[in-house]
Amino acid sequence: TIWLGTKGQGLVIVPSEASARRMRSFHKPSDIPDDYVVASTLLGKPVVAGVSGVYGIDAEVADFVRLDEISRPRPTRDSLLTFTSDDAGRIWLVMSDRVEILQRRFDRGFERAVPSVLRSSPAALSRIFVEESGVAWISRGDELFRYDPHVVKNYDNPYGAFVRKLTDLRTDSTLFGGNFQNEAGGFVGEQPPDKIFEFDYELNNLRFEFAAPTYNAPEETVFQYQLVGYDDQWSPWSRTNTASYSSLPEGTYKFIVRARNGFGYLSDTGAYSFHVLPPWYRTWWAFSLYLLGGITFVTLSWKYVSMVKAQRRAEEQARELARERVINERLNEANDQLQVANVRLQEAVTLKDEFLATTSHELRTPITAILGYASILREEIPGDYHEFVDIIEKSGHRLMSTLNSLLDLAKLRAGTMEVNNDVIDLAVLLDQIVETHRPSAVAKDVTIKLRLETNDPHAYSDEYALTKAFDSLLNNAIKFTEQGSVEVSLVDEGDALQVHVADTGVGIDTKFLPALFDEFRQESGGLARTHSGNGLGLAIAERIVDLLGGSIEVQSEKGRGSTFTVILPRQPALATRSGGESHRLRSTDRLERDSTERPRVPPTRQNQQAPGFEKELP
Repeated sequence: TIWLGTKGQGLVIVPSEASARRMRSFHKPSDIPDDYVVASTLLGKPVVAGVSGVYGIDAEVADFVRLDEISRPRPTRDSLLTFTSDDAGRIWLVMSDRVEILQRRFDRGFERAVPSVLRSSPAALSRIFVEESGVAWISRGDELFRYDPHVVKNYDNPYGAFVRKLTDLRTDSTLFGGNFQNEAGGFVGEQPPDKIFEFDYELNNLRFEFAAPTYNAPEETVFQYQLVGYDDQWSPWSRTNTASYSSLPEGTYKFIVRARNGFGYLSDTGAYSFHVLPPWYRTWWAFSLYLLGGITFVTLSWKYVSMVKAQRRAEEQARELARERVINERLNEANDQLQVANVRLQEAVTLKDEFLATTSHELRTPITAILGYASILREEIPGDYHEFVDIIEKSGHRLMSTLNSLLDLAKLRAGTMEVNNDVIDLAVLLDQIVETHRPSAVAKDVTIKLRLETNDPHAYSDEYALTKAFDSLLNNAIKFTEQGSVEVSLVDEGDALQVHVADTGVGIDTKFLPALFDEFRQESGGLARTHSGNGLGLAIAERIVDLLGGSIEVQSEKGRGSTFTVILPRQPALATRSGGESHRLRSTDRLERDSTERPRVPPTRQNQQAPGFEKELP
């Protein structure tokens, strides 16, 4: 009997009897994805292969039947690619990510085994051949594997995890290179028990890098670590081989790490012990100086008081009484004036708080309700009226944006805006901001680009504050560009990073540049102005950049476009307190100074274009 696998017609059987040369056709099961049906034999019986199993012919129903003992349900990614049987009666199933060997048991079932060395990443394994000795040959297109089951391999070999590098996060300098030195000057694999490394308090931002020498399926090796003295428990298992800690307080710590390979065997634990010294103002000699200074101050104060008392007793009683009377009168007048000033100041603070609270409640809450009901109206009313809902939503969002800008400006002027500085990736942040503004650029047929010209895009700043500043710059660039492009560039300048926002828009008149960052100032004013806006975006952006320790510059030519340059320092302008707590930067005097005292227009600078990364969004 001849079994023929065909294209499109399933399986065709040609009987062997000469008198009954009549073919029979069986349609292929739906589990076989392609047009061809490949006929084969398994343990001497004709079968065909599907994605999730093996099918045989049931003579009673004259149709394909799934052989559940051999093929069990499994996800698509574990689909069956090919199969065979050997002389020992074993069945070899080649899956997309492993090879399963089925051995028949005495109870007529099968026992499955998955050799560890035959696990692989998903690939189209296509052919398998098994010799009489049990050695299997597996082909994968351009690769050929030979598997000998008689070779015993031990996967329970001991191995250890270890700390291979310790880096200071602020300066990116290496503090430990992976080797421990003993008293004899040689290098050993483990840290001597009596040797604990000491770091100054300024080096309390650390990044640990660790590894584990296990080379069987190294991509499946996972790590777990804990900083004893800081962490309460082990971290979750992860393939990440780094751990970072910021603003560690003074104290003794021990970093421990362990690994688990792809076969589930745990490694020996690696450790690194160190001690963070306290800052100079919390050392024993500093406290001694504090105590000595206090004692000296008390002693001198007591002597001074004694001398004043003795001198006053020697003076005439009449002059003493007159002096005291004059002093008391002046003190009473000063106290009265101070009380009046305090009352007025309290009233001003109360009025400011009431104004902000009233503005937030009376404007933001109704606007939020209006936008919410507008969304409901869009779903309820016919499509012919959607243009009116669009006008409501557009106007509501514009009013909400103006209100938020006013509140932000009030915080900046009062010096109460808080910034939480941390190490951020400016490349990722700029990419997210560009993606946010891409729809508005596409709507105006304006090309928006992102160019990276640095290998280290990290800076120490506040991600939320920078987002508001760059949103204002990109909003202006797209709004004032009718055709052409807007390009955002990140340039490395050593100790600082520069972000250039360049457009090919209408440009700015040279006479208006000194007042460009003033509040509520626009080049085109009145009812005849060509572009909408409230004149707060650039003012807020300039104050935020100034608050973060940076600066902003502008170059523009009327009719040719503008380029805004934001210069951000890589290192923090102020140190962070221990424990990772962020602090409030108050700069009321700097933000309250008259706008004409700030150098608005920087000298002309050339925009250097070095080879780098460019992302263009049409």
